[in-house]
Amino acid sequence: MNLNPTPRQYYSTLPYRDQTTINFLSAQVDNPFYPLLPGTNLSSTKVARSQLLKRYPQFSGVSTSMNAGYDWYHSLQVRVERRLKSGLSGSLSYTWSKMMEATSYLNDGDIRPEEVIASNDRTHRAWSSSCMSCPSASIGAGAVRRTRCCLR
Repeated sequence: MNLNPTPRQYYSTLPYRDQTTINFLSAQVDNPFYPLLPGTNLSSTKVARSQLLKRYPQFSGVSTSMNAGYDWYHSLQVRVERRLKSGLSGSLSYTWSKMMEATSYLNDGDIRPEEVIASNDRTHRAWSSSCMSCPSASIGAGAVRRTRCCLR
């Protein structure tokens, strides 16, 4: 998280590229810190106006890591199962889901993370399985043991 962003009041709110604002913020102006910061990217005689508008203009970057994100999950699950006398059974399942997350910021000055669909979201999932009881061997006196053969 950037702790030294350009204030939001200088950003454009137009729905298209605002070249006037871009030119205003990127214009080179006299650097008031010129001889004071040797060996940094602020050591030249000119600096971008956006750098001087920041809360701490003498620093090119002030940032920290924060565990401020969150996520949430919603789903609808449907399952149909059918068993027949012949030993055959089957099931169909369907899940509709939405996995959302808010773990990163869209702009440096934002106070809340941006809410987006998570990268591991799987909206639709359907699967089926079937099982059939199969005779396998005689146990004695004509009795037949049945085992289950399943396909998923």
